[in-house]
Amino acid sequence: MGEKQLKFLEFVPLILYITFARAVGTDIAGPQWKVSFVIGGAVSTFALIVLLRNKNFILNRITLGVNLFFISGTLAVVLRLDSVLDLYWRFNPAPMFAWVITVGFAATLFSPHGFTGTRNMDRNRMYLHSALLLTAAIIAMGISLFFQGKIVYADILPFIGLFIVNDRLQSRSKNESSSTASHGGCHANRK
Repeated sequence: MGEKQLKFLEFVPLILYITFARAVGTDIAGPQWKVSFVIGGAVSTFALIVLLRNKNFILNRITLGVNLFFISGTLAVVLRLDSVLDLYWRFNPAPMFAWVITVGFAATLFSPHGFTGTRNMDRNRMYLHSALLLTAAIIAMGISLFFQGKIVYADILPFIGLFIVNDRLQSRSKNESSSTASHGGCHANRK
């Protein structure tokens, strides 16, 4: 699989979850809510297995958090953890942002690519960009909680904003890396 196909595969669980959930009109009392999680979790598990087999591919940390949310929801359905499902339902989609934030902290602390998932970035810049993206994720979760129940403002716009911030930070990191490399090359030619 090429990089474009892998990037698309990262989003497939979210696309299927939203499509199914909106098509059947889920509510906490109906089985659709649980079926949505099982579908999202199964597809997320499959997607992560395929993605992790590609050693050079860096997972998008935002979609990784979303996929872990689906997998945790699936586990809650299978293990009949109704209190978790009730929490997910009551604060939907804020728990999804909570998973994204958790992944962000873990990636910042334990991955050389940080929360933004950018290659070849110096450690200080990685921490700065990760902190900016974490701040954006926390703000997105706050917006989601504030506009709870309003799909466009609580679900769609905060995620779009978060993906835009991530894209801008990745672009900036790549531009700074190539700028540093070209300046380094000029200095090397002078010596």
